[in-house]
Amino acid sequence: MKIRSIELENFKQYKNKQIIQFSTNENNITIIKGNNGEGKTTLFRAIIFCLFGELKLPQDTENDLDLVNILSLKHNQPLPVRAYVKTIIEENQKIYEIERSIESIMKNDQIITSENTDIEIKIIEKDGNINPNIIKNEEKAQKIINNLLNKDIKDFFFFDGEKIENLINSDNKSKKEIKNGILKLSKIDKLEKIIDILNVSISKYNKEIKRYNLDTKLQAKNIELDKLEKNIKNKEYELEKNYKEKNYITKELNYIELKLVENIKAKENLNTLKILKEQKNKIDKRLNDLKNESLEYIKGKNITLLLLDKIERCYEEIKILKKEDKIQNYSIELIDELLENKKCICGNPIHKNSESYNKLLELKNNYSESDYKRFYEDFYINLKILKESKKSKKDRISKILKNINESKDDREKILIQIETLEEKLSNLSSEKLSNLDNSENTLKSLKKDLINNEAGIQNLEKEMKILKIKKTDLLNEIEKLEKEEKEIKNLSIKKKYLNNFLKTINEIKDNYIQKVRTTLSEESTNMTKKLINEKDKNLIDSIKINDKYEISLNSQGHDFLANLSAGQKHLVSLSFIYALAKIANENNEENTLSIPLIMDTPFGRLSSEHRKSIIENVPQFCSQWILLVTDTELEDKTKSIIKNTNYFGKYYEINKKNEYISIIENKTNLFGGNYFD
Repeated sequence: MKIRSIELENFKQYKNKQIIQFSTNENNITIIKGNNGEGKTTLFRAIIFCLFGELKLPQDTENDLDLVNILSLKHNQPLPVRAYVKTIIEENQKIYEIERSIESIMKNDQIITSENTDIEIKIIEKDGNINPNIIKNEEKAQKIINNLLNKDIKDFFFFDGEKIENLINSDNKSKKEIKNGILKLSKIDKLEKIIDILNVSISKYNKEIKRYNLDTKLQAKNIELDKLEKNIKNKEYELEKNYKEKNYITKELNYIELKLVENIKAKENLNTLKILKEQKNKIDKRLNDLKNESLEYIKGKNITLLLLDKIERCYEEIKILKKEDKIQNYSIELIDELLENKKCICGNPIHKNSESYNKLLELKNNYSESDYKRFYEDFYINLKILKESKKSKKDRISKILKNINESKDDREKILIQIETLEEKLSNLSSEKLSNLDNSENTLKSLKKDLINNEAGIQNLEKEMKILKIKKTDLLNEIEKLEKEEKEIKNLSIKKKYLNNFLKTINEIKDNYIQKVRTTLSEESTNMTKKLINEKDKNLIDSIKINDKYEISLNSQGHDFLANLSAGQKHLVSLSFIYALAKIANENNEENTLSIPLIMDTPFGRLSSEHRKSIIENVPQFCSQWILLVTDTELEDKTKSIIKNTNYFGKYYEINKKNEYISIIENKTNLFGGNYFD
């Protein structure tokens, strides 16, 4: 199957008729570039709408639900406007022209959209003649389209590149999608239908046997079997409930761990803020103590501190007068005492008529007593004492003032830091702050709950295993009793044949599923190792798909899948799709995927090395590769890689004229020129 072209008109922002011719030859890559909001995803949506009639995508918001061009609706109100998408598909030398349309009307600026869509399929046969039977019935049309591409597996080949890694998650939805994909592509679903038919037939025979066996041991065994099956069903319900609880706990754990990582800086800021506030309080106390101490120095007589400069100046002037002998600094009593004792102050004797003795006599004769002499002496001594005392106090006050200024500076710096942190934390409500403090305790509690949950699951699985063994034994007993019942001999024989046939079919199915899982595992592993970069190849021992359709990545004996980056999960998912393609094309000698691969935003989460690997390998197993890319995805290096693969076919750009109109321009001729160089 290859998509030749798509034509659309009045479909969302494509007001005027737009046509894209996809590359269908060996150059199987078609690139459509458009930035966000220009209409790239609309093309993806248009193909899904045309083939399957789906009006919205999983990621849609309310604004995305209007499929008819709003500008056309405004210009034509209150008349209806028809939007259509036509897709031309080639399959087994037949051409299918599939056109789907929808109508909307605008009244008083309110858009009313028809609940139904119209479809029309024209088939051009191998000989080139148009089949006269144009299909307009939705049910018949879907049968034809499902033969081209089954709706249940479309998401494996038409997908958003940024969400492809969701394919390998372990949730129930992903497991169901993987199971459906494996069953559909490997044709196992046909065996399942046969098994369902056989089970219905066996159930009918069981009812007949019970009806004819009311008074026998077989009746009692069948009643016991019913109770046992109900018990098994109850256990299965409990087990499913526990698995749901496990998924919920796991999601909560992941959410809280993510929030703890996101808010670890906030927590650090809170601790820093607390420390800063404690430091501020200490500085405030120190300032208060210094203030009180300074007040003590300016109380009472300490007012003389203000006269310290004048005291020092007066002291120095008297000191100069004394030095110049303008003020006598000795008393007459001292001279008389020295003359009488004939002994110097230093202890040496003073002899009569000696030079020292005569000098003392001269001083005595020249001595003049003044009313101010003793005043100067006392004043000079008191000034000296006062000067030394006040200078000490002044030094202390200077030190206090210095400490006050330094403390104020420190306080101002801390206040700035506190204000900065409080501004950073302003977006955190008190409830969020409280939740942040409790997150670690909640995380511990959830981990404990998860351990208990897993223990409960393990116990239930053990009980289920025992019950199933009992059921098998009971079925064997019933089979033995059935043989002994002559009245139901024929029914028992028929039932036996059916059970044997069912057993054989189940064995075939189980063996084939095992083979398919093995093939999927091997092909997924090989392709992943081919796509992933060299340094990460040692991380992958093998990729496994278990009987619950869960994908695991074994690395040195451990499941490493949860530790993969988004880009690595992207590669594993692509490898799994490639493996599915191998299963679907088991008998195809070309060994290529017969279904087109359409990827919206394919490279968003990939490193340049991973991009290169995908671009070089995907075209080799894919018959047609349609890429809906943004400008950032199609940077020069990526363009160069695409050009060097020799698989490039066609290139289009989406040109957004305004909010309501985008056009598609064929820029294929520019791909090989300076435009990409």
